[in-house]
Amino acid sequence: MRKLPQAILFDFDGTLVDSEPLHYEAWLHAVKPYGAHTDWDDYVLRFVGQTGRWAAETFFEEAGVDYTPELVIQATRAKEAYFRLYADERLVITAETIAAVKQLPLHLPIGVITSSVITEVEPALIVAGLRDRLSVLVCAADVSQHKPHPEPYLTGFERLRVDHGHSELVPASVTVYEDSRSGIASATAAGMTVRPVPDPRELPTLLSLDGWL
Repeated sequence: MRKLPQAILFDFDGTLVDSEPLHYEAWLHAVKPYGAHTDWDDYVLRFVGQTGRWAAETFFEEAGVDYTPELVIQATRAKEAYFRLYADERLVITAETIAAVKQLPLHLPIGVITSSVITEVEPALIVAGLRDRLSVLVCAADVSQHKPHPEPYLTGFERLRVDHGHSELVPASVTVYEDSRSGIASATAAGMTVRPVPDPRELPTLLSLDGWL
């Protein structure tokens, strides 16, 4: 019989919630005044799972904008403001995913590891009733190196071990549900078992196939 993991870590965007279309729309809104643009397929291929700073710098570089750190911050804040403006009505974790996560055994530590800022993540988790179920929540400001670097997942791992008393954990005993290439690379580099999520609507099915539901 396959041994079940001792902890589960979820990515947020594209895994727990179908938020990438709103992220894409918000970025286009923020960089359009500077003549920057990309299409949806390219956004999915290169931008998903990256930090806001990386995205802003990439948009500016490819548009030939002579940007400054202040302009990067300005564009990132414009993107975040647009995202928050529409998040309440469009960023909804499905009832099926909420039910699936709530069915996970209470003794199983779970967490969310994301490259997004906490203001884009925590409100949806609270509305879904999942925030209090998490043992750890690692967002962009919690680490210095972002996905695909292993630091985000290793940070969550250490918080589980040290702050929440799960000293028995080893990286290989943690299963990560991820949709992006950078996220999969991050979790793999951290030594964890990765379960790719092709579409957030498939997450409940994957949890069921893995023996949790």
